[in-house]
Amino acid sequence: MPSSPRILIVTAAFGEGHNSAARNLALALDAAGAITQVSDPCMLATPRFTAFVNALYRHVTTNFPQIWEKIYHSTNRCDLSENHSPPLPKIESTLCELIGKFQPDALVSTYPLYPYFFVRLLKKPTKKYPLLLSSPIPWRSIPRGCGQIAAIG
Repeated sequence: MPSSPRILIVTAAFGEGHNSAARNLALALDAAGAITQVSDPCMLATPRFTAFVNALYRHVTTNFPQIWEKIYHSTNRCDLSENHSPPLPKIESTLCELIGKFQPDALVSTYPLYPYFFVRLLKKPTKKYPLLLSSPIPWRSIPRGCGQIAAIG
């Protein structure tokens, strides 16, 4: 009998949509016989910074939706594949540790930052992972080099 697929689902606590998608996807995959783990590399790596950014996000989206709309649409022009701003290496390292500990057969991201990390992680001579992206980012914003990708949402 084949073993159950191990699926790592990574999310972020910026708004509840990413977490809700991750939890519900895990429930569905678990019901289908998969072994899942839902993790938030941002919160694990930089809890205080993530809490601060999350509070700022909620403040802006609640009180200044027009500003948030401009910020949101500007992210289509961002390329974070080479961005090494202070929290990103620690978050990427935490994601790498999660992959190493859980040993998934597939990776799922419900947050648009992580595919940029996947590109670098998948270039290393290790296991190839099928990827499933569940995020409201347009296809043109998915970083090149992600490999085998499916999208939902």
